[in-house]
Amino acid sequence: AFFRVRCLRRIADFLKRDVEGGYSGALAFLFSIAVVLLLFPWRISSAAIAALCVGDAFSTIFGASFGKIRIGYNKKKTWEGAAAGFFGVYLAMYFFVGREMALIAALIAMIAETIPELNDNVSVPMAVSMVLRVLGA
Repeated sequence: AFFRVRCLRRIADFLKRDVEGGYSGALAFLFSIAVVLLLFPWRISSAAIAALCVGDAFSTIFGASFGKIRIGYNKKKTWEGAAAGFFGVYLAMYFFVGREMALIAALIAMIAETIPELNDNVSVPMAVSMVLRVLGA
């Protein structure tokens, strides 16, 4: 029981956004891709990975360049970045799952992206994969 609790605590710490050492983003990125590929069908995992890559890039670039209005519950993110991320995720996922599912999944992706305590490199592909699975993609 002690080992399981320690193991779960380490996983929880890993999933938090700002882990010291500078590697948390890259490791979380690889971890989430591996998990999504193992747990979900190819179409869903491809869409989730596209959502992670394109959404993160769009939201970071546009948020850093043009972002002025901070999101109330996460002061590190901006509405402009979230809107750009939403647009990027929608465009990327459209080719995998179609218009309606891409729209819903893009909204879920940006909600997951802006949760302050979670590492978005994990929360985005996992949330998108689960939503697409529930929607029957």
